[in-house]
Amino acid sequence: AVRWMCDLVQRRMCEVDPELAEQHQALGLRAEEWAGPWLAVLFSRTLPIWDLLAVWEALLASEDRGAFLVHFCVALAGTRCVRHAVMHADAAGELSLVYEMMPAVRVEEVFARAHELSVMPGESLKA
Repeated sequence: AVRWMCDLVQRRMCEVDPELAEQHQALGLRAEEWAGPWLAVLFSRTLPIWDLLAVWEALLASEDRGAFLVHFCVALAGTRCVRHAVMHADAAGELSLVYEMMPAVRVEEVFARAHELSVMPGESLKA
C-alpha cells in the first residue's frame, strides 16, 4: 500500500510542482525514499507530537484519506524551508537527510497548501 501511495504522491508532485519533481529525478530520489517513511509511520517520526495529533485528527475526519495523505505529503515537501533545501541539494543522500531530519515547518501552512492541492484539477488521483 505504501508503494502505491508513493506512486500517487510522485504523480501529483509532477502535476503541481514539476520543478521539485525534476530535482528529485535529477538526483535519483524516488518518492518511496522520501514519502515512503512518512506514510509508513503516518508522519510520527517527522512532526512534533502537537502537530502530529492535528494531522491524525484531520486524516481521520477526511472523507478520502488516501487523497489527504497524498496532498499532505506533496504540501509538506513543498514547504518553503524544505523546498529550498531540496532545490540546493547536490546529491540524493543530501536529499534523504533533508526529509529524515525535517526542518521546523508550520503545520498550518502545510494544511492550507494541502487544501489548495485538493481542489486543483489533476489526473493523478483518479482510478
